[in-house]
Amino acid sequence: MRTFGIDNDTLRSAVGFAVEAAREGAPTDASLVEARCAERVFAVAAWSCLVEPGDSVAAQLVLGLGASRALEVLVERRTAEQICAELTDATHESPNRLDVGEIDKGLARWTPRLAERTVLHALGTARRVGLALVLPGDPRWPEQLDALDAHAPLCLWARGDLRAVNGERSDWHAAELNLALLPC
Repeated sequence: MRTFGIDNDTLRSAVGFAVEAAREGAPTDASLVEARCAERVFAVAAWSCLVEPGDSVAAQLVLGLGASRALEVLVERRTAEQICAELTDATHESPNRLDVGEIDKGLARWTPRLAERTVLHALGTARRVGLALVLPGDPRWPEQLDALDAHAPLCLWARGDLRAVNGERSDWHAAELNLALLPC
């Protein structure tokens, strides 16, 4: 992975539990697909450590560039102007939904939290305590969250039976479902 200079073995070790869970029921057999999935999982986990819940500027950046590329532009210390231009090119929108001022304020919020060790620690803790990292597009993702648009969480760190969140009946008890957006 280019973003933090993390080698593939470290990356797969850090996100392996989340990648495996996301792949359950989804037929993927190519190692390239798995590597891209691992990079995406890591990048989304990183974004969840960087932003506060409901940060619509971060959500629009991640949506426009993809989680991995959006993280790369932060690590590369791109300026708000450069990010805005890349976002406009990527989304083929003119003018962009985000302006330079919003991106600049976002950079001021996110950059102090940008650290590889924070993300690796969050992923290690999640694995140890049995949390699932659920991303949009995962069959376990509560689709009703999509109605929040740019204010939807980038991921869920969850423990328990996610069928309860989706309104499905299951043999769960309310005490067994613990959903949280964990601060890193």
